[in-house]
Amino acid sequence: MSRLDEVFASLHDVILERFRAERGGAVGNAFVAFEFGTPIPDDTFRLKDPGRTLSPELAVEFMSQHANTVPEVKDMLFRRRPYTVEGQYGLMLAGASSVDAASMDMLGAIKRAAMADYDQTLGSLIGPYRYRPVYATPVNWYDESQQGNWTHVDISRSDTPPAAAPPINPKLRNWRIAPDAVKGMLAQPVSASNIERFPAAVIRQAALTRRSARLLDTASEFDVNATVLLRAQPAVSTAAVGTQLRTASSRVSSAATDLQSARLMRPLAVERPEPEPAIAAARVPIGSLIAADASWQLANAIEADTTEQPVVTDRFSISLDICLVSLRRPWVADALLTLPSWFVPGFKQGEFSQADEEEAGPFAVLPTACILIRNLAVTAQWSDQDSAAIEQSANLGGFALFGRTFDRNSATLSVQGMQSIAWVCEPMPTLPPASSP
Repeated sequence: MSRLDEVFASLHDVILERFRAERGGAVGNAFVAFEFGTPIPDDTFRLKDPGRTLSPELAVEFMSQHANTVPEVKDMLFRRRPYTVEGQYGLMLAGASSVDAASMDMLGAIKRAAMADYDQTLGSLIGPYRYRPVYATPVNWYDESQQGNWTHVDISRSDTPPAAAPPINPKLRNWRIAPDAVKGMLAQPVSASNIERFPAAVIRQAALTRRSARLLDTASEFDVNATVLLRAQPAVSTAAVGTQLRTASSRVSSAATDLQSARLMRPLAVERPEPEPAIAAARVPIGSLIAADASWQLANAIEADTTEQPVVTDRFSISLDICLVSLRRPWVADALLTLPSWFVPGFKQGEFSQADEEEAGPFAVLPTACILIRNLAVTAQWSDQDSAAIEQSANLGGFALFGRTFDRNSATLSVQGMQSIAWVCEPMPTLPPASSP
């Protein structure tokens, strides 16, 4: 296999070993999938107060949005889709119904507790909505001064390739050539202020993505509507609930078409009512301007119009720092997901998940850890084609190259900033476990 294959296979093993250490043993069916790296500017987590204060609240909100996706995974490649964790889980939670009288009491108790947890939201610091938090370990993962969160990794030609490496998606072997409107930004430091200087066409494209993504989060709207229906009218027929869920589902499909036409996929939190004034006043200093959306604008800018070019060079030495961030969603009830004998009106058994890590169901896999890197350095015997690609590329395989420098004397390509490059995911059980009668 090519040298980039070996690099990602080696990283795959390092990540799983770290995840196993975090779990204290076996990792079950957990697997690693690489994304096209998302740069994360340091000022994503800083308020624009005089001290440029790091905000733990901003870090929680960023990760809650960043991890709020049910991806498609194919040959270790993680691709975002128009399905959110909160939307798809909320739909199942709202519609979950017992297949028989014997399981009704147990499901009812689990569902009441799960709904109470699902209703616990936080007021956003970014916009007039609320969101469901995803909590991270280590809690200070966003503070790059915390050296203990990072492990240095070197991968060189002398390393022994993994004995049983999983198949690598061909896209992870390629350069991703940036669109012309972005090429001039590639060597600039990754920061919110620099992203704001993107050409107007790029910003308009990112804005289109945000509007489309909010349409796609109709799922979060109809999970609320269905919940209200079930609570207010406990005697309502399952057929009526199914009709409502199906109607909302068709709206999501229509919105997905809009998003696919934009050729971009980024889930955002659904628009919700303004946070309570007391919460907003307590958490957001007057005049604060924050940059938590900047990394998505950067990713969206390159996703719409990249072209791919194979990497010719096959002799790499790579070093980087890596941080594994474990994720916890207190509003997702394992008891419901593992309980047998329930269905969602209007849906077939396994329509959300078929217990297969690479199937296309809208709740097939759940990201349970995010993999961050920084201080990336790639040294190689660059071919002429690759040397030309360095100047134009947004990615080398899964590594984002925004903010890069290239030392021609040492033939070293460097990217200092933090980026997310991979996820540990776990396949969900068959959901729903039964078909609608």
